[in-house]
Amino acid sequence: MKQILTLLILVASISASAAEPDPRAVIVNYLNEPDVPGEVFSQARQFDHFSYRDALRLAATKDRSGLLEILRYNSRTSLVGAGGEDHAAILVALLSIWGDAGFSQVLQACSPKAVSITRDFLEYGGASKSKFPRTFSVHGKGANNSFKPNPLRGSAAFRR
Repeated sequence: MKQILTLLILVASISASAAEPDPRAVIVNYLNEPDVPGEVFSQARQFDHFSYRDALRLAATKDRSGLLEILRYNSRTSLVGAGGEDHAAILVALLSIWGDAGFSQVLQACSPKAVSITRDFLEYGGASKSKFPRTFSVHGKGANNSFKPNPLRGSAAFRR
Protein backbone atom coordinates (compact mmCIF):
# COMPACT_ATOMS: atom_id res chain seq x y z
CA MET A 1 0.00 0.00 0.00
CA LYS A 2 2.80 2.39 0.89
CA GLN A 3 4.47 1.71 -2.48
CA ILE A 4 1.26 2.50 -4.36
CA LEU A 5 0.85 5.77 -2.46
CA THR A 6 4.48 6.71 -3.21
CA LEU A 7 3.93 5.89 -6.88
CA LEU A 8 0.77 8.02 -7.01
CA ILE A 9 2.57 10.98 -5.42
CA LEU A 10 5.43 10.59 -7.90
CA VAL A 11 3.05 10.47 -10.88
CA ALA A 12 1.15 13.50 -9.57
CA SER A 13 4.31 15.54 -9.13
CA ILE A 14 5.53 14.59 -12.64
CA SER A 15 2.14 15.58 -14.08
CA ALA A 16 2.19 18.90 -12.24
CA SER A 17 5.67 19.75 -13.45
CA ALA A 18 4.80 18.69 -16.99
CA ALA A 19 1.77 21.00 -16.93
CA GLU A 20 3.96 24.04 -16.19
CA PRO A 21 7.07 24.09 -18.37
CA ASP A 22 10.04 26.21 -17.33
CA PRO A 23 9.24 29.71 -18.63
CA ARG A 24 12.86 30.44 -19.54
CA ALA A 25 13.00 27.25 -21.60
CA VAL A 26 9.81 28.29 -23.40
CA ILE A 27 11.36 31.64 -24.35
CA VAL A 28 14.68 30.05 -25.40
CA ASN A 29 12.81 27.57 -27.61
CA TYR A 30 10.96 30.40 -29.35
CA LEU A 31 14.10 32.50 -29.75
CA ASN A 32 15.97 29.55 -31.28
CA GLU A 33 13.22 28.74 -33.79
CA PRO A 34 13.78 29.82 -37.38
CA ASP A 35 11.21 32.14 -38.94
CA VAL A 36 8.37 29.94 -40.14
CA PRO A 37 5.51 31.43 -42.17
CA GLY A 38 2.38 31.68 -40.06
CA GLU A 39 4.14 31.70 -36.70
CA VAL A 40 4.57 34.62 -34.34
CA PHE A 41 7.82 36.17 -35.59
CA SER A 42 6.95 36.06 -39.27
CA GLN A 43 3.35 37.26 -38.73
CA ALA A 44 4.46 40.17 -36.54
CA ARG A 45 7.06 41.24 -39.07
CA GLN A 46 4.93 40.68 -42.18
CA PHE A 47 1.57 42.03 -40.98
CA ASP A 48 2.52 44.59 -38.34
CA HIS A 49 6.12 45.55 -39.18
CA PHE A 50 7.09 44.61 -35.61
CA SER A 51 10.43 43.06 -34.68
CA TYR A 52 8.99 40.65 -32.14
CA ARG A 53 12.15 38.57 -31.77
CA ASP A 54 14.24 41.63 -30.85
CA ALA A 55 11.70 42.81 -28.27
CA LEU A 56 11.45 39.28 -26.85
CA ARG A 57 15.23 39.04 -26.42
CA LEU A 58 15.11 42.17 -24.29
CA ALA A 59 11.98 41.20 -22.35
CA ALA A 60 13.43 37.77 -21.53
CA THR A 61 16.37 39.46 -19.78
CA LYS A 62 13.90 41.56 -17.75
CA ASP A 63 14.61 44.67 -19.78
CA ARG A 64 11.58 46.91 -19.22
CA SER A 65 11.69 48.42 -22.72
CA GLY A 66 11.40 44.99 -24.36
CA LEU A 67 8.43 43.92 -22.28
CA LEU A 68 6.74 47.29 -22.74
CA GLU A 69 7.19 47.02 -26.51
CA ILE A 70 5.56 43.57 -26.58
CA LEU A 71 2.69 44.64 -24.32
CA ARG A 72 2.01 47.79 -26.34
CA TYR A 73 2.10 45.69 -29.50
CA ASN A 74 -1.07 43.99 -28.25
CA SER A 75 -3.11 47.08 -29.11
CA ARG A 76 -2.26 46.75 -32.81
CA THR A 77 -1.50 43.08 -33.31
CA SER A 78 -2.77 41.14 -36.32
CA LEU A 79 -1.65 37.77 -34.98
CA VAL A 80 -3.94 34.85 -35.83
CA GLY A 81 -3.85 31.08 -35.55
CA ALA A 82 -0.42 29.69 -34.68
CA GLY A 83 0.96 33.21 -34.28
CA GLY A 84 -1.68 34.05 -31.69
CA GLU A 85 -1.11 30.80 -29.84
CA ASP A 86 2.65 31.41 -29.80
CA HIS A 87 2.07 34.94 -28.52
CA ALA A 88 -0.17 33.70 -25.69
CA ALA A 89 2.42 31.12 -24.62
CA ILE A 90 5.19 33.75 -24.74
CA LEU A 91 3.17 36.22 -22.65
CA VAL A 92 2.48 33.56 -20.01
CA ALA A 93 6.17 32.67 -19.91
CA LEU A 94 7.13 36.34 -19.58
CA LEU A 95 4.59 36.78 -16.79
CA SER A 96 6.21 33.89 -14.93
CA ILE A 97 9.72 35.26 -15.48
CA TRP A 98 8.83 38.83 -14.46
CA GLY A 99 6.48 37.82 -11.66
CA ASP A 100 3.10 39.34 -10.96
CA ALA A 101 4.41 42.58 -9.42
CA GLY A 102 7.00 43.33 -12.12
CA PHE A 103 4.77 42.40 -15.06
CA SER A 104 1.81 44.39 -13.72
CA GLN A 105 3.99 47.45 -13.16
CA VAL A 106 5.04 47.47 -16.82
CA LEU A 107 1.52 46.65 -18.00
CA GLN A 108 0.21 49.68 -16.09
CA ALA A 109 2.08 51.93 -18.56
CA CYS A 110 0.01 50.59 -21.48
CA SER A 111 -3.26 51.81 -22.93
CA PRO A 112 -6.50 50.26 -21.65
CA LYS A 113 -6.88 48.53 -25.04
CA ALA A 114 -3.41 46.94 -24.81
CA VAL A 115 -4.11 45.87 -21.21
CA SER A 116 -7.43 44.26 -22.15
CA ILE A 117 -5.94 42.36 -25.08
CA THR A 118 -2.95 41.29 -22.96
CA ARG A 119 -5.30 39.85 -20.34
CA ASP A 120 -7.22 37.99 -23.06
CA PHE A 121 -4.01 36.45 -24.42
CA LEU A 122 -2.87 35.55 -20.88
CA GLU A 123 -6.17 33.82 -20.12
CA TYR A 124 -6.03 31.99 -23.45
CA GLY A 125 -2.49 30.89 -22.57
CA GLY A 126 -3.63 29.49 -19.22
CA ALA A 127 -2.61 32.21 -16.75
CA SER A 128 -5.04 32.44 -13.87
CA LYS A 129 -6.41 35.51 -12.16
CA SER A 130 -5.91 33.87 -8.77
CA LYS A 131 -2.20 33.24 -9.37
CA PHE A 132 -1.54 36.70 -10.90
CA PRO A 133 -4.05 39.05 -9.23
CA ARG A 134 -2.06 42.25 -9.76
CA THR A 135 -1.69 41.68 -13.48
CA PHE A 136 -5.36 40.91 -13.95
CA SER A 137 -6.41 43.99 -11.94
CA VAL A 138 -4.45 46.49 -14.08
CA HIS A 139 -6.60 48.89 -16.11
CA GLY A 140 -3.91 50.73 -18.04
CA LYS A 141 -2.55 54.22 -18.41
CA GLY A 142 -5.28 56.81 -18.26
CA ALA A 143 -7.98 54.31 -17.29
CA ASN A 144 -10.41 55.32 -14.56
CA ASN A 145 -9.11 58.87 -14.74
CA SER A 146 -12.02 60.34 -16.69
CA PHE A 147 -13.32 62.29 -13.67
CA LYS A 148 -11.00 64.55 -11.74
CA PRO A 149 -12.53 66.87 -9.21
CA ASN A 150 -11.83 70.50 -9.95
CA PRO A 151 -10.51 72.20 -6.82
CA LEU A 152 -11.93 75.52 -8.06
CA ARG A 153 -15.47 74.22 -8.50
CA GLY A 154 -17.73 76.12 -6.20
CA SER A 155 -15.20 78.89 -5.63
CA ALA A 156 -15.55 82.43 -6.82
CA ALA A 157 -12.68 81.91 -9.31
CA PHE A 158 -14.61 79.11 -11.02
CA ARG A 159 -17.84 81.14 -11.43
CA ARG A 160 -16.25 84.00 -13.37
